[in-house]
Amino acid sequence: MYSYRNYMSAAVSAVVVSLSLTNISFAHEALAEKSFDDAMAAFSQRSASNPAPIEEALSILTSLENKSDDADVNYDVLILKSRVYYWKGLHAAANKEKMAVHELGQNAAEAAKKINDGYADAYYFAGINLARWGEANGIVQSLFKKDQLMKYMNDAMDRPTRDGQAGESIDGYGPD
Repeated sequence: MYSYRNYMSAAVSAVVVSLSLTNISFAHEALAEKSFDDAMAAFSQRSASNPAPIEEALSILTSLENKSDDADVNYDVLILKSRVYYWKGLHAAANKEKMAVHELGQNAAEAAKKINDGYADAYYFAGINLARWGEANGIVQSLFKKDQLMKYMNDAMDRPTRDGQAGESIDGYGPD
């Protein structure tokens, strides 16, 4: 049988454990945000003559994927990953490599859409990766993807971006 003292001791222990887990969670989120910032910095340092930062960004983003307790952070990771793949695919040498990389970019955007389908970003980046995949695959062979591409772009225009801008203006030019 528990006495009042045992009950209070157990309650205090539970609170201490709960606070410790909260501190671990906050530390984990802070680390995730810093890592995301590192991936963003690597992405911004990319150039055609120095593509190494792209691989660094992909490595960081892959390690962060679905690790946050915050759905918006997970969404942002996948959107940046899709953007990184888009850039990497644009600079790939062979069409087969371009197709493979753009497919990965489309898949990352699709995963982001599953987290939150209310933002334009996922539709837009899925669409532009699909468009470049089609370009590398050959226009005639890719005609069957036209309806899917148009749907992505229309859905992007119907939603705001993650930062609250009109979907029509995403990435400077928008889906048009």
